[in-house]
Amino acid sequence: MLWALSPHWIPPYFAAHPLIAFLSLGSVVLAITGSEALYAVMGHFGRKAVRRAWQWIVFPALTLAYLGQAAMLTQGASDPGGIFFAMMPPPLIAPMIVLATAATVTITITSSLFLVYSTLKRDFGWRFWVALAVWLVILVFLTANLPKIASGGWLPILIGTVMCALMFCWRSGRRQLQRWRQREEMSPAQFLDIVDAGEVTRVAGTGVFVTPSAERIPVALGVMMNQQHALPQQVILFTWETAHAPVVADHERLTIRDIHSPEPGIVLLTARYGYRERIHPVRALEEAAALEPGILRGLDLSKAVFYLQLPVVEVVTRSPARFAREVFALLTRMRTDPVKQLSLPRERTVIIGREAQL
Repeated sequence: MLWALSPHWIPPYFAAHPLIAFLSLGSVVLAITGSEALYAVMGHFGRKAVRRAWQWIVFPALTLAYLGQAAMLTQGASDPGGIFFAMMPPPLIAPMIVLATAATVTITITSSLFLVYSTLKRDFGWRFWVALAVWLVILVFLTANLPKIASGGWLPILIGTVMCALMFCWRSGRRQLQRWRQREEMSPAQFLDIVDAGEVTRVAGTGVFVTPSAERIPVALGVMMNQQHALPQQVILFTWETAHAPVVADHERLTIRDIHSPEPGIVLLTARYGYRERIHPVRALEEAAALEPGILRGLDLSKAVFYLQLPVVEVVTRSPARFAREVFALLTRMRTDPVKQLSLPRERTVIIGREAQL
């Protein structure tokens, strides 16, 4: 059976059985999607871990599985279409069906999006014929996989379509929410003008206002200033950025800026995180206080109060995009607890909600 690993069988196979060989590309494509999926998981687990897992676990296991299936076929297996499940002991068939379905959906969606995105991104940098050849290969494999739709391929397509629709609704809703924030929230310059004019009273204490963008003043701070006409003596605007790397080095994480104003105690703290890291405002403030004790003088995190803004989405549009907005509103109501997600002290965290009409 080791001769089955030799690629010299490919040309005579296509010459003798062109149609069957072409349709078999629908199975060969699984090797390609698996390779592309390695790039997707590499960012989460690192190159060394993926390489070792492939060399010592995945590749030997796949080789044994494929050679075992070939051996069963040569011995006259009665059901070639279900040869994979025929190798399973009866108690493991049901769990294996669930596992195979989940793996098919996850790997196919991830690898296909990665392949198409990479091709689109590089088409302008490659020569035309190279890009055309890549798209022809994709088209050939796509055509070879069409017969699978009727025999169960519709399930991952359906799940993938639903997931893509949800992601589209979420991304579209986030853009609309960002436009709403641009309209409703003040700019830092407008905020400083009000503070410098002496229209608000400074009270003792430290307020940490968590905001997703340093370009706008968070709703929580604006509500406190407009409704109570007061601000904490020490105001810290905490925001974060996500780097295109799994981890950010400690010396590159924090940027601390004292917003120049006649009224002291207004600081902008920007933290950078990798996509594998968890946003942790308290830990960032501790590190910032150690790095810049002069700017954050008198900071006592055991007494600081954290303020979060929570837009309450209300769909008012009557355009065809209303359904996408309704889905986005539903998803926002299902989001995780921001206090728990950011590891904030619940007894000293204030959540201020405001209706966002989209």
